[in-house]
Amino acid sequence: MLMDFQQLSKFNILLLGDICQDIFVYGNCERLSPEAPVPVFVEAHRNTMLGMSGNVYNNLSQFPVKINFLSSGHGSTKVRYIDLKSSQHIMRIDEEKNFSPIELPNDLSIYDYVIISDYNKGSISEAIVEKIKQANKTIFVDSKRKDLSIYDGCILKINEKEHKESRIKQNEKVIVTLGSKGASWSGKMFPTQEVEVRDVSGAGDTFFASFVCYYMLTKSFDLSINFANICASQVVQKSGTATLNLKDVKNEICI
Repeated sequence: MLMDFQQLSKFNILLLGDICQDIFVYGNCERLSPEAPVPVFVEAHRNTMLGMSGNVYNNLSQFPVKINFLSSGHGSTKVRYIDLKSSQHIMRIDEEKNFSPIELPNDLSIYDYVIISDYNKGSISEAIVEKIKQANKTIFVDSKRKDLSIYDGCILKINEKEHKESRIKQNEKVIVTLGSKGASWSGKMFPTQEVEVRDVSGAGDTFFASFVCYYMLTKSFDLSINFANICASQVVQKSGTATLNLKDVKNEICI
């Protein structure tokens, strides 16, 4: 049967995380500089969208769930320069501003779930996590921290590189995304379909948001990981930090 995503409208979630503006500058490199052996980049156009936890928010917003989004880092940017002919990233310039611990709402009881997108910039403190745990909430986490001990007991999504570099207890709540190989969880592999990859920027955020929404409906890791793989495979075929469009996966969202 087709999944009824309208059921998500009954859930009220709190999203916390670091935020920035993702700026993609597209242009052409047709000659080398006479001053140094580097390409001369001539801008053609640029696109700007929310990045970090902002991309998680954009993906969650494709589902009919109620979201209270709290973030810090406003004014921060990630500027990527991309050659139009080859679609290759030439350079990325980051500017980080205004990261400080988020102030939690006084009443956490109104939220059914809490989602944390932690890029380890300073928005999420141990005190914040502990307060949410004390409220006895199911917590979904995507984090760049190497020491992930503060997230013990949470449902955690990290990528393969982060998994190798992190200090983490092995438990049944850790999902590892593996790029073109799919994902793994609890000793099982979840392969994804082969697609032409244009840009992996933000694909982890799409996987994370899609997994969370499907899990809220099904409480199934297996079904939710498979759905998240489908959604992530859609956005990597697009340029820039792309956002999920449920219409792209409407024929594959059944259980």
